[in-house]
Amino acid sequence: MVDDPDPVVREAKARVGNVLAKKYRLEKLLGIGGMAAVYLATHRNGNRVAIKILHREVSLDGEARSRFLLEGYTANKLDHPDTARVLDDEIAEDGSAFLVVELLEGETYEERAANRRLPHREVMEMAHALLDVLAAAADKGIVHRDIKPENLFHTTSGTLKVLDFGIARVGDTRMAQATRTGLVFGTPAFMPPEQALGKTKEIDHRTDIWASCSNTDAPTCLAIQRRSFTGARRVSLERPAGHRLRRPGASPLSRRYRARRRAPPARSPPRTGCR
Repeated sequence: MVDDPDPVVREAKARVGNVLAKKYRLEKLLGIGGMAAVYLATHRNGNRVAIKILHREVSLDGEARSRFLLEGYTANKLDHPDTARVLDDEIAEDGSAFLVVELLEGETYEERAANRRLPHREVMEMAHALLDVLAAAADKGIVHRDIKPENLFHTTSGTLKVLDFGIARVGDTRMAQATRTGLVFGTPAFMPPEQALGKTKEIDHRTDIWASCSNTDAPTCLAIQRRSFTGARRVSLERPAGHRLRRPGASPLSRRYRARRRAPPARSPPRTGCR
């Protein structure tokens, strides 16, 4: 077998079988990104988890390491059932930082929509669940800043999980210091203008609403705008028998955003953000 020419990929594959922090055995490489690799792992007590390891050379950058660890602090600060729980953070024997995350079964929306057009009803339901997470995040001063199909996970039970709070902006000063004005973080295809231009001070919960719109089709985008910016009543959808769109007791999004309308007037996402 020919070795992979990419040293980062070779190193990631070579980790399989290793034991981290004397308690997590890496069983399988699940994926590799520009910043980190994700593994299926088993704790010494038998529990299966996902391990996200920052590439070793990236871990040498103190600011990059801080942003990476921020993901765990932010997800736990939000404490929403539709976000992936971060269970632990550690430093591996080779100096690489890693997060221990709940193991999810399913696929990202990027994978889900790769070879087929998703039904409009499914997209609407995903958007509704996403907005519920973003409303809870806004209540705690958290802006995700990287809402995209790759970070939206559809579980086998049919629920949404929002992933990767690694570049989130948090109102808390201690956490917010990991980002500075003029630096651009995120994915260009899903950025509103203020984020793409590095205008950090202008980024708020409306930034994530804009990105949510760019993740959906045009009719869903219009529904998102109506519900988020005008407090309109939720759109009625015909759903399969027994399907539950939201959890009992979840606060109506319209109330949350209506209360937030006391802030400066929100701008609607441009039509070019819808597709």
